Amino acid sequence: MINLRRLALVASIATMGSVALSSQVQAQTANVDFGGTIEATCLVNSTTAGTLTNIINGTLDPLRLETDTVGNISVSCNAGVKFAVTGIEDNGSVFTTKTFDNIDVITAEVEDSSTANVATGSISPNGSGTNNLNEPGALQEGPITADNYRVKLSLQGNGDNTLPVGIYKIRVKVALTPQ
Repeated sequence: MINLRRLALVASIATMGSVALSSQVQAQTANVDFGGTIEATCLVNSTTAGTLTNIINGTLDPLRLETDTVGNISVSCNAGVKFAVTGIEDNGSVFTTKTFDNIDVITAEVEDSSTANVATGSISPNGSGTNNLNEPGALQEGPITADNYRVKLSLQGNGDNTLPVGIYKIRVKVALTPQ
């Protein structure tokens, strides 16, 4: 009987061991899920300042300043983008006659590489009411990789209002809204 008990004990241990061993020997799988979101984004790679001149079509014009050398914004976006001129402001101009407020209208334009207008904004420092800032232009299809967008500026005095004499430093603020 002792042998029978031992035999039963050994048999039950062997059975449990084989069950445990067989469950460890079988292949296992595990699923690991990942999720994420890529937002539409834009990166301003660089900007270049522009210059102004009052020699328009070869003639000195005391009522106007126009873009001589365009400013530039180099942009990369993973989607489309809309541009908007959000501000035009004095950035440290020094005038010997009159003030910044004597300028009638200042208009900024953003153009794509084929010179198509993608955003325009104007202000009237003299308070005459012109102000169409923050209006987004047409969608620029993406993705965009280091494309250059030209920024132009023009200043206008009225018929009897010459522009102030001095050094002009004007900042144009441009917003890029990824779509």
